[in-house]
Amino acid sequence: MADSSVASAPKKGFFNQYAPLWPSTVGLACAYMGLVVATQGSLRFTDQGVFTDGAAAVALIPCLIAAAVLYKTRFFCTRRTMAVLVRVSIALESAIVLVMGVLRFSGLCTFPVRFALSVLVTIAAALCIACWLRRAHDDEVPLGMERGVVLVFGAIFLSQIPVFAISLLPDGVRCLAILPFVLAQFACLAWASRQTHQEGEADGRADDYFSFVRSGEASRRFLVACAIGLAALSLVAGFLSGFPHGEPIPFTFEARTVCFVLTELMCVLFIQSTMRRHSRTMTVRVWIVMELLAAGALVLYCAFPAHLEIGGIATTMLGTLMTAFVWHLIIAYLTSGWRDPFYYAAIVWAVWTIARAFGRFVVLGVMPTGGDSHFTGTLISLLLLVSTQLILVGLIDVSQFAAKSPQKEALGESGTAAETPVEEAKPTGGAARIERILGLDEDSTLADARHAVVRHNAELMGSQFMLSEREVEVLALYASGFTQKRVAEQLHISQTTAHTHISRIYSKTGLHSRQELLDYMRQYGDM
Repeated sequence: MADSSVASAPKKGFFNQYAPLWPSTVGLACAYMGLVVATQGSLRFTDQGVFTDGAAAVALIPCLIAAAVLYKTRFFCTRRTMAVLVRVSIALESAIVLVMGVLRFSGLCTFPVRFALSVLVTIAAALCIACWLRRAHDDEVPLGMERGVVLVFGAIFLSQIPVFAISLLPDGVRCLAILPFVLAQFACLAWASRQTHQEGEADGRADDYFSFVRSGEASRRFLVACAIGLAALSLVAGFLSGFPHGEPIPFTFEARTVCFVLTELMCVLFIQSTMRRHSRTMTVRVWIVMELLAAGALVLYCAFPAHLEIGGIATTMLGTLMTAFVWHLIIAYLTSGWRDPFYYAAIVWAVWTIARAFGRFVVLGVMPTGGDSHFTGTLISLLLLVSTQLILVGLIDVSQFAAKSPQKEALGESGTAAETPVEEAKPTGGAARIERILGLDEDSTLADARHAVVRHNAELMGSQFMLSEREVEVLALYASGFTQKRVAEQLHISQTTAHTHISRIYSKTGLHSRQELLDYMRQYGDM
């Protein structure tokens, strides 16, 4: 009964409840429409080949250069800069869509011109999408798992309706027809500026997606596992888009209609699942659905070799779901990381695009498939198996690591029971480099500032509860997250002595756990 009551609550005033998200949701949908129609074929094909993944791979070059600058300089884009940037990117996307529409309508859009325009519109649309994700993250009520899912799947749901309708138009008219929707992003900005900011806490529970990614080291491991899984599955998606030998698969009207209906249904089901407080929707279920779509596409390709559009439906749904997942993952990186949001947007997009383009062009171009669907199917099956195992192993590793935290709390944070220290597994070598590249490393400057605040509050508690100087040192380290073993190593004392000091701290303060110490510092200190 408790679950049903919780599930029914969001249904009351649904549009009012998520009112702060609607400008960003509609703006995100409009930016995505321009990209889909201009470079992805508007549901007429699984993709547009070199104009889709090829253009995205080239567009990635300036994005990675910008990411490298952000990484090196630690620059953080201000609100004023972002306000200018989003307007410039919308204007750029609109202008390129207009030029592409005019040239394609007049028949003057040659291959080099179309490819160059595809690259430019990809850059502009990606920048617009990043701006809308950042706006939703920064300016609206705090994004938890539920609001994040409503944002990304709501945008996908809205975008599919005009895209499907425009797919019925002639080739030269489609870009011109989508132009008003791209320009509507300006109206969404005005709409967002009129929104009244609502204060509130992020929705969700302790075990949902966004609550989980706020949990320190487990957060970084989880997000790294997601990035690796995304790369592995994107490689498979690239293969499937050009099955069996790299050519885009054309859709019949019936296939387009089925794909449209199933995609809309998929969006509704993900939103509904999340609103019912199914906490694993975006941690486990989304991976299961993506793997099933990939496997289903391969089975349908092989079962209906004369009607590849049937398998193309599952492939297109996989690509759409991965788009929503990438957006959701970017928001999670923004929640967990300390670098500029555009850095995370560029890095996650790079992981997705590079792997997909590699599977779409490099492997299919190098491997001697010769259009042999059996060989290609076998190769995709192998890659799908590898990607599934990578995702499974990554999530199991995170689950095992996260399970140590409650164990540590139970065994090591009592003031009377002896501690069984559980050391935090700090990444080293290649793992540490991956975390740094993904922007998931801890900023040493911020860490030093946090420790200084904790030290100051420990001194205040020392004066209030008459702690010794050594007990203040122990309290500062212990409140910073050090285990008793690490406290002992840091202060060059034995673990028994560290345990004695912590027991005395608990006795003098009347508190009984590390969390109670932190809560006291937050309430009465300067944290």
